[in-house]
Amino acid sequence: MKARNAQTTSLRKWQARAGDFASHLANASTDSYSTLSVQPAHLTSSMTDTPKDAPPLKKRSLFKRAAWQDSPTNDEDIFSHSKDFKHIVAQQKRYEAEKKEAERKKKAEEGRERKRKLAATGDRKRSKVSRDNESVLAGINLRDSSPAPAPSRPPPDSLSTRYDNLAKAAPSSRATRSTPSVVVDISDSDDDFPEPSDPGLAAIAARARARIAEKARIAALVAAGEEVTKAPIVQLLIQPEIPNTRPLVVKVRTDHTLEKTRLAWCEKQGFSPAQTQAVFFTSKGKRMFDSTTVQRLGLQIDEWGNVEIEGDLNVYNNDNPAKVYVQAWTDELFKKHQEEEAAAATAKQKAAELALLPPRTPTPEPVKKWKLILKAKGKEDWGITVKPDSTFAHIAHAYKKARNIDESQPVTLIFDGERLVPMDVIADSDLEDMDSIDVVFR
Repeated sequence: MKARNAQTTSLRKWQARAGDFASHLANASTDSYSTLSVQPAHLTSSMTDTPKDAPPLKKRSLFKRAAWQDSPTNDEDIFSHSKDFKHIVAQQKRYEAEKKEAERKKKAEEGRERKRKLAATGDRKRSKVSRDNESVLAGINLRDSSPAPAPSRPPPDSLSTRYDNLAKAAPSSRATRSTPSVVVDISDSDDDFPEPSDPGLAAIAARARARIAEKARIAALVAAGEEVTKAPIVQLLIQPEIPNTRPLVVKVRTDHTLEKTRLAWCEKQGFSPAQTQAVFFTSKGKRMFDSTTVQRLGLQIDEWGNVEIEGDLNVYNNDNPAKVYVQAWTDELFKKHQEEEAAAATAKQKAAELALLPPRTPTPEPVKKWKLILKAKGKEDWGITVKPDSTFAHIAHAYKKARNIDESQPVTLIFDGERLVPMDVIADSDLEDMDSIDVVFR
């Protein structure tokens, strides 16, 4: 719009200038002709004669300059629209700032409204409890105000009567003390919800407590005007131990429970409601309930929202999520797996115990021995016990030593008419226990 107004103003200026120029042209033509007609001849000649020393006359313009030609020229007229553009940009920025301010005020107002609603809900709960307490106290007062037999008054001159009169006249701090009103605070402590013995009911109660605590935390953050920080994301790998099933990888936040993940995996497998009810997850051999959060699977979160796994030195975040493994079981398969693991553990323990026992020393087999009788002509028989590896030369040497025969005396041993080679051993011969060997000195 401003640009259009500027163009209109410029056009009007040009039209005014053109009119001034035309009128000036007409006036200039009339003046020149009239001047030439009235000038005398002698003046004309004198005017035309120019002295030699005089400087040349300045040539007079036939036309008069317009007023707009003498006005100073502004170099910024060509770029005058830049000012309009700056105004447009400033207006857009101002509009965006106002929009952000309106959104911020709206969010703050919504937070204050939620805080007022929460406060009103708490007041209604407390007022209800107070009314219940008043009714209970009224019932107690009614019971206490039942007619009772009036005690007999003592005589006015008795000691107890005078004491009662003095006690009534004296100010009593106990009489002026106001009875405190009974106030019952309803909180979400674990004492209000006793843990049931049934595991299913315990899981439901745990989920309820977790939801209440999470809602209270978020409401407190919103009421305080703080931004609710979302829990980090991890990858949950479901490795099934059930036949004819497929593994699944899902991305979940660490504050979510395993219930939705279990139901989603069962739905992917096409399980019926009864089959879905029988499925549960385990982590490191320990059964997990639906109320268990993902963070309970061995994860730790630091103050910056990074995730650490027990036994892993790496640090994970949303760009590099941690990987957590769980197994899917049914009761029957899990019990069978536990029995197999128990049997394997028992066998391993027995093997370890056997390894700790000292090794047994093998019992040596009894060495076979032969008892031989050596006979010589004119001498007494001599018996000797030998081993299988004993040589006949050793037997001859022992016989000489036992009978005090000179070592230089040659001795020949004969069995069944055959000469025994001195270097042969007993095991290679046909000798048996209690056989006789003839000794010949030659």
